[in-house]
Amino acid sequence: MRASPDQLLPYLTIADPVLSRSIATRDPLGMLPVWSAYGREIVPFLATSVRQLDGVRAVLLIQWLLEHKAVVPMLQKSEQLRGFYRLMEGLVEWWLHENKGRVCFGGQSFGEPGAFEIHAAHTGMVANGLFQYYRGTCMRAKFLEPGEASDTIHAALAAIWRGQTVASLVAALQEYLGKRVSKLSPRQLFASRPGLFRAFEATFAPDFLLTFLGDNLLGDATHIALAAQFGRQSKKEELGTRIQRLKSPQLQARLGDIARCEPFLLILQDVFDLLRASPGGNWRTLSYQLCDLYPAMQSRARAFLLLGDETSWPRLERMQDLARKLVDGGPTPEACLEAFIESLANYHCKSMGERRRDPMLVLEGDVVQVLSGSDRSVAAARARLASGSPWMNDYYLGTAAIMHRQLFKDAA
Repeated sequence: MRASPDQLLPYLTIADPVLSRSIATRDPLGMLPVWSAYGREIVPFLATSVRQLDGVRAVLLIQWLLEHKAVVPMLQKSEQLRGFYRLMEGLVEWWLHENKGRVCFGGQSFGEPGAFEIHAAHTGMVANGLFQYYRGTCMRAKFLEPGEASDTIHAALAAIWRGQTVASLVAALQEYLGKRVSKLSPRQLFASRPGLFRAFEATFAPDFLLTFLGDNLLGDATHIALAAQFGRQSKKEELGTRIQRLKSPQLQARLGDIARCEPFLLILQDVFDLLRASPGGNWRTLSYQLCDLYPAMQSRARAFLLLGDETSWPRLERMQDLARKLVDGGPTPEACLEAFIESLANYHCKSMGERRRDPMLVLEGDVVQVLSGSDRSVAAARARLASGSPWMNDYYLGTAAIMHRQLFKDAA
């Protein structure tokens, strides 16, 4: 089991402190690095937000342009490089919206009144989503590194983006780089430069790089087959049931890891939600209230402790410390649950502090001080503790199935 920086922040290309703090509010227990690491074993490249092949094509185009000899001279400062990326994202999203009726990001922007405009310091997702999400996928797939893959990509793009076309793009964008308020109208740009429109049309044609992406975007043949298998299943079935029914001789051990991982993550979330639903209450009371569920919870914690035999990493080790508290943190089930609940609250505070966020709850003596309440019902949390379902995380399989349908239109 390997964990690398892009697994620890799987939605992002690099660790961004602001975005990390934002994620903290959606992932208060820091579970994302754990489930995503196991997800990467079966879906090696895709991020959850990567759901359009055109977004991948867009990143490949923008990255290729960044290295083009006609473009490099106008990107001498970091803000110019980032501004170029934003302007190109805006052009791409507008073109896709106008000509294909869909976008990768920014649907809300196109629903606003008035003509859509973009500028080099644009902060909306319509100008930043591809950089934040799709670029990481392309990096993990090694599409942006020197080698056979990039040679194939570069040759395909160079056949469309001739020197005159790139020069036209440079002339159109140069005056907007580094200017925080100068707004570019994609509609006016494409209307005045038909050569650029034709280049976009060819780049985002349904068959452009389709064979190459089909061979490389989902991983190897075993990953492709697993994505197809998951896509064929009924979406009416519970997620955990679907994942545990998957069969792959090459990936069965990895699927087994997921079957051991997710049930314990559900325990963490459910007990945390029960604490958040008890403002001002005695948290030790919860250990008695959960005694009837302890055997099932202990069994899932034991299974979670089997993970990480090959290698481990700090986040997994800290969660396994919680599992040990649940398994043998005291002489009785009540004592084990009490040790687990107290450790879970302390773990949450530490995890949030590492991301420079305030905790959602703290334990002060015997009292639960809730700083951010939960809208989840106590009944729902207890029901899932009892049954172990429904699962929260799909380990990127849903995204893989979506992309498989786009890559192989007669499959999945």
